[in-house]
Amino acid sequence: MDLHFDGSNLSSNRSGLFYYYGTEQEAATQCPKIVSEGKGPVPGPEAIFAGGQHCLRTSQGTAGWLSVNDVKIAANSGYIVLNYKLFH
Repeated sequence: MDLHFDGSNLSSNRSGLFYYYGTEQEAATQCPKIVSEGKGPVPGPEAIFAGGQHCLRTSQGTAGWLSVNDVKIAANSGYIVLNYKLFH
């Protein structure tokens, strides 16, 4: 499991989550670059909100992009709905 959601925060294994502020289309070129350069890693669990975006590095080293469509914050019973793409 590369991503973890605890009902209010999103985190990843091995600091594999990175801040991203672009479009979904730009993510195909920007996220692999951000991940390979290690730019803007999220330092720990990230408070998540609808519309938030991140680049990510999977446990297999693949770069990806994710966007939060919807989230309900609740201890042990929250949910998160993501769009994601992995780039080869």
